[in-house]
Amino acid sequence: MQNLNKTNNIRILVILGFAILYSTISMVNHYMFRTYALDLGIYNQAMYDYAHFRINHNTVFQPDFGNLLSDHFELLLIIVSPLYYLFGSYTLLIVQIVALLLGGQGIYKYVELISNSRKLAIAAMIQFFLFYGIYSALTFDYHNNVVGTMLVPWIFYFIHKNKWKQSVFLFVLFLVSKENMALWGFFIFAGIMIMYRKDRKKLIFSAILCVVSLAYFLFVVKWLIPFLGKPGNGYMHFRYSVLGNNINEALTTIITRPLYAFKLLFINPLGTVEGDYVKTELHLAILLSGGILLFFRPYYLIMLLPIYGQKLFCDYVTYWGLGCHYSIEFAPIITIGAFTFINNIQKQRTRRNITYLLILFTAYVTLRTFRDDTYTYFTRENQRFYLKEHYTRAFDIKKAYSILKLIPENVPVSAQDEFVPRLAFREKIYTFPNVVDAEYILLLLEGGSYYPLFKEQYEQKVYEYLKNNTWSVFYNDYPFLILKKKSTDELANTNTTVSEETVTYFCNADSVAQDKVFFFSNNNKQVFYNVNTQSNEKAFSGKYSVKLTRDNPYGLSTTLLNVKKGSFFKITAWMYSGDKNCCIVASGKSSDSFYLSDNKNTGKELNGWKQIKLEFLITRDLPDDILNIYLLNGGKKTVYFDDLTITIFFTNTDKRYLKVPQSKL
Repeated sequence: MQNLNKTNNIRILVILGFAILYSTISMVNHYMFRTYALDLGIYNQAMYDYAHFRINHNTVFQPDFGNLLSDHFELLLIIVSPLYYLFGSYTLLIVQIVALLLGGQGIYKYVELISNSRKLAIAAMIQFFLFYGIYSALTFDYHNNVVGTMLVPWIFYFIHKNKWKQSVFLFVLFLVSKENMALWGFFIFAGIMIMYRKDRKKLIFSAILCVVSLAYFLFVVKWLIPFLGKPGNGYMHFRYSVLGNNINEALTTIITRPLYAFKLLFINPLGTVEGDYVKTELHLAILLSGGILLFFRPYYLIMLLPIYGQKLFCDYVTYWGLGCHYSIEFAPIITIGAFTFINNIQKQRTRRNITYLLILFTAYVTLRTFRDDTYTYFTRENQRFYLKEHYTRAFDIKKAYSILKLIPENVPVSAQDEFVPRLAFREKIYTFPNVVDAEYILLLLEGGSYYPLFKEQYEQKVYEYLKNNTWSVFYNDYPFLILKKKSTDELANTNTTVSEETVTYFCNADSVAQDKVFFFSNNNKQVFYNVNTQSNEKAFSGKYSVKLTRDNPYGLSTTLLNVKKGSFFKITAWMYSGDKNCCIVASGKSSDSFYLSDNKNTGKELNGWKQIKLEFLITRDLPDDILNIYLLNGGKKTVYFDDLTITIFFTNTDKRYLKVPQSKL
């Protein structure tokens, strides 16, 4: 009895310890606004609708989504939706963590049942809790397949005990967690049939579940999801063009070209650099985390076949690697398979040593995913719970929470990516730049996620709304900005004529002052320095360009005064023989106050010259309203620049917010 109490205490401490660890990743990420529209925002809005007895017509990424069940057929959200009234936007993250802990408890119960060893069961639970796929899933919001996967150990447990009712109940929950889980279920129960091939009852029961899984998968994917979706959409998650254009073609390819399909598990068919070695990294991680022991029990490998296919046949590199929630399904199968093998080792010392090594290698692989040199891309600040950066953001967190309270509860809102999960408990929530019929737009001008846009596109969109007379600035405290749609009465009293004006400065290094101190712009209203770099060796237009070397790296420097928030800059220059170290730079009075550089190719090229650009929106007050523009050669090779063009866009819709930049001359 004393040993039993001691073992239970250890088990409780292990579960409690990992509960804290998991929370420092998932819960802290949410508190720090590192959960996003895709996917927690989507799921939070669906949960809100389900809690109010409504079918969810998801607006987060309107118009891409309609009924959320036509994207993924997931019913677990309906079951857990009442918890929203208790835990708010944290609800699904709490559900996910609890599911992981219960999954670990299921591992413990199953290994204890087959081994009659509580010590081995605790070791199995620890190894499971250390598996890298759990941490990858926790860094990326919430997903129903994580919860569904945690039912698998319990299904093993109840089938082994001949508890048919409990097995069926969990099996149903497993199926409705996500439509692709049913396909996985077909292979799981096929493997279980081999395990219990000498036990008639278990064999028949597993065969029934195997058939039901496949039938359910085909019914949902082929008929139900297309029926619920928009006409012509079909099943939107077939992303396996290397196998064919649809499920039927993919199956045909696998059956008729098995060697080709097998080869795809290891090669990078996309030919892109970011895909190189990602699959190799995955295979090594799986083998070291216990997968190598499954070769001694091959029926567990059968259970993992659809998971390998789901990941490695996919068109997207993101699926191939160690990141996100795409590895969670490996966790229970590898742990159960590995410890089933360990349990059958006769020598106690060998069994103990292999157990220790398995836990050690599993921990090593997980810690290895936290390093910078993985081929799989990770958002490190979401992941590294042990570093200060995990608990900080570039903006004031407390202020962000106070700003959320400024937006009324029931109005349609368009918000930036990281704000969407917090604002999703309403009938209409959109991810900026989708605005549709929103009455408020909440933006984070710097330090946040610009998804689904690139930064340059995002700033262009923000500028468009700033100059749009139907919107007014409701709140502005950098980097936070709230725009409010004007009422009918406000619009009636507003001058609807919007004059977008521009100021353009052009310098081709030809016009030099008599004292040779500076270049003139085309209209003589702006001066550009670094005359000593003028060269007649190359020229895109006129007779001269500027020649920048390692010793003279700066060219065509100019200072703009009275630059205000809301000004939008488009700067281009022609470059000859430059590389990635050569760029256009915009800097405040000091680089600490404002600094941007870029050399994006505009696509224009002529006689060895190519045009590069830098575009940005001034989103904050600059010290003394000063902005410096210059060309930079940050490399060792000589480079020539010509035809620098600075275009500044501004509008008269809000003279308080946008003012005309003036030259210092």
